[in-house]
Amino acid sequence: RRVAGVYDFGACCPATAIRDIPSALLYVCTGRRKLIKLDRDAALSFLKEYDTINPLSREETDLIPAVAVADLADLFWWRAFVIASNRPQNESPQTIERPFRALQWYSRNRKEIALALRV
Repeated sequence: RRVAGVYDFGACCPATAIRDIPSALLYVCTGRRKLIKLDRDAALSFLKEYDTINPLSREETDLIPAVAVADLADLFWWRAFVIASNRPQNESPQTIERPFRALQWYSRNRKEIALALRV
């Protein structure tokens, strides 16, 4: 029940923790049935443990949904670009559905998510 390590979920570039936290939540703390919705209990548990190591300010926590929306929009457009340019990758119209649906869900629920994730 403790964080034993930290993964870097983003591209290798200088950034604040607030860039990596939403990525971790998107890939690790999604609901089991619907992979597009954040499991708020798992996310809050993750953030509470993270807070013991590197506390986030309220402003940073409140930005989590906005950063998640930006990351999902970027992922959606990248996958659409790969499909449109016929690159030899495993992208298909089905692979862009998850980021698009997650983008919609995070956008609709951004205020509730920010409130729920305050440690």
